[in-house]
Amino acid sequence: MYTLIIEDRTGTIADEVSFEQGSYTIGRVEGNDIILPSNAVSRTHARIFVQQGRCFIDDLGSANGVIVDGEHIPNRHELRNASQIRIGDYTLYLEQSQKGQDSGQDVLRTHIVANNESTVRLVRIGDMFAGEEFSLTEAINTIGRTDDNFILLSDASISRNHAQIVNEGMAYRLDDLGSSNGTRVNNKVLRGSIHLRPGDEVQFGNVRFVFAAGNQPIDPSKYARSKSKGSGLFIAVVVLLLFAIIGGAVFAIIVLTSGPEETAKTDSKPKVVEEEKPDPSIEIKAKFDLASSLATDQNWAEAQRILVDIMALDPAYPGARELQSTVISELTYQNHLDQGDELLRNQKYDQAKSHFEQIPNTSVYFVRAEKKLKRVAEMLATDAFLEGKKECDKALSTACIHRVCEAMKLNPADSGPREYLERLLKSKDLAKKSAANLRDKINSCL
Repeated sequence: MYTLIIEDRTGTIADEVSFEQGSYTIGRVEGNDIILPSNAVSRTHARIFVQQGRCFIDDLGSANGVIVDGEHIPNRHELRNASQIRIGDYTLYLEQSQKGQDSGQDVLRTHIVANNESTVRLVRIGDMFAGEEFSLTEAINTIGRTDDNFILLSDASISRNHAQIVNEGMAYRLDDLGSSNGTRVNNKVLRGSIHLRPGDEVQFGNVRFVFAAGNQPIDPSKYARSKSKGSGLFIAVVVLLLFAIIGGAVFAIIVLTSGPEETAKTDSKPKVVEEEKPDPSIEIKAKFDLASSLATDQNWAEAQRILVDIMALDPAYPGARELQSTVISELTYQNHLDQGDELLRNQKYDQAKSHFEQIPNTSVYFVRAEKKLKRVAEMLATDAFLEGKKECDKALSTACIHRVCEAMKLNPADSGPREYLERLLKSKDLAKKSAANLRDKINSCL
């Protein structure tokens, strides 16, 4: 029986889980058996499993790696009693107890380790809705006037798809999506993107917010418009109106007392001032720059959504079609990687292998796929060796020797299968004349 004791960054025991056999994944999102909610933990970070009574851990291509007893592990690693495992901000201690002792909890139930970090949020200020809060819980928090946005703002100054706030792990990035009335940060017009800091004042159109993180208190009354300023503005408007009335009266008197010629001179056609239309190329360029940035961040789905808008506005926009082709391809390769990971977690190694092999060396996922293919080969080799050895220990046959030979081909770096076959050659059973075919089989493998 094995027990994992999980400590958070403060050294507090967050959870304990026990298991005796099987395979379980560890990551920060739903779908894992043990969920560690931290940005330092990958979506699917590692796998811990028991095989032939021994406990192992695999790094499943995580961003920050797995550290066991102070050392990064390159791939599969056998765990011992009292092994210390570091995953992101969490430390896991493995304890092994004798079978039959109290098993505690059952890891087959999904374990979500508590996370005490508060959610970042936008706090509304400066109007009748002051104090309203929006928690930024999504990877991409879209803001706009329509129902398909994460934050819906029903105000005429807000565009349909106005802006978005992207969670980049340790930072939050604000992007303006080519809105009509713009986005401001600390009263400065936003051009493109900016990383937000706690306390920043953000304005979408005419709607104002404060960006708050953690337990940072926000008092909306501190951001209310000053009444004295409003009174001064009212007085200024009244004075201007009085000047306008007096000026109009003087002009009327001059016109009435002037002769026909002077009146004719002043009777000219008024100039028609055409309303300046926004340049669509500026909006398309902003969208294209945003799509390129999202593609660089490997946010393919969101980049594709924006590229669809661009193609609808200008199908011939330079670089858009090429970028869209790349995005669609990478979405496909990402899907192969995700499906391969799922099959890998379910120990369907041959099927996982076929998905990883679909990813070409031109893809950003190629290096990760190559690492996973190496892990698949190691897992298949381990299974082949354990199965072959088990059968050979019962009764020697060409079939069991073939399985051990298969393990050697799958993972040449593992010396275990070769050493086992060399020991078999020296055994009394293979010294017999009747065992010539078995000796030939082993020699051909070696």
